Amino acid sequence: MPKVSIIIPVYNVGKYLERCLESVIGQTLQDIEAVVVDDCSTDDSSRIICEFEKKDPRIKSVKHPVNHGTMWTRETGLENASGDYILFVDGDDAIRPEMCSALLQKALMEDADLVACGYEYKLVDGSSSIWKQALPYGSSSHDFLKALLNGDMQYSLCAKLYHRGIFDHYPHLHREGYNRSQDSAVMCIISPHVKKAVCVDSPFYIYYQNIGSATQKPLSANAIKNIITTQGFRLESVRGYEDLQDDARRYCARTLFNLVKNGGNRQIVRSAAIDHGLWKIVSFGSLLRLLGIRKALVYWSVTHVDGVASLLYRRKR
Repeated sequence: MPKVSIIIPVYNVGKYLERCLESVIGQTLQDIEAVVVDDCSTDDSSRIICEFEKKDPRIKSVKHPVNHGTMWTRETGLENASGDYILFVDGDDAIRPEMCSALLQKALMEDADLVACGYEYKLVDGSSSIWKQALPYGSSSHDFLKALLNGDMQYSLCAKLYHRGIFDHYPHLHREGYNRSQDSAVMCIISPHVKKAVCVDSPFYIYYQNIGSATQKPLSANAIKNIITTQGFRLESVRGYEDLQDDARRYCARTLFNLVKNGGNRQIVRSAAIDHGLWKIVSFGSLLRLLGIRKALVYWSVTHVDGVASLLYRRKR
């Protein structure tokens, strides 16, 4: 049984897939498997997977008969994984050769069930920047949640090594109708079950910004609803921690504000927030307590009055 299962969801990423798979089979840790799940690709992804499967016995592939989406594809990978630890790598990204070895060593040394690392973010124009994930408050579940809420830790499932036992609490990663905020939703649900989290600074994960990826597309009404639904999971994740509830409310308030600020339909945002019991977070009294007078005035105006977001932000661009 391999120590690390690397789960790779694939859908029409043939242009980048060879780069990804080369980085996976090039790991210095040999005791791995790569579970590559083809979500009914229509490009040459299937051919590339087949070629690599013949080249390296540690690669095993699964093919969906119909397209299900990224999170369902990861779930299929999880069902077919046999490793003690799980690493998610997207088919258009790559990992550095030392990633599995370094993160596994850290997990075993610290008796941690989650190890996060830094990542390199490569833009379409060829420039790049290094981002570090951090746990400035400690390593407990409480501390991990606080780091997520304050932006020290990213909600992405990638750039983290998980003990597979974490997913015993939530084996069904996908949610019907979700096309945005999928990673955040899952992370909100599993994060209370992380007993101990640790970090390494090195940017072992390489995230590529690709033209046409889901995160580059304008927000649809369904995407807005997905993102707001996730805020409900975020509040639920801190239910057992009284001192983190205002951090979660501030995060939700910023999310509702940014949805409108960045061009999301205000009425759709309002309606979805009401449906999930979140609209009260952007009442003026709540914003005043959470953010102070200046931000409260801006946040309330943008989320409650048509045209304010366009007036304050779009004309400055």
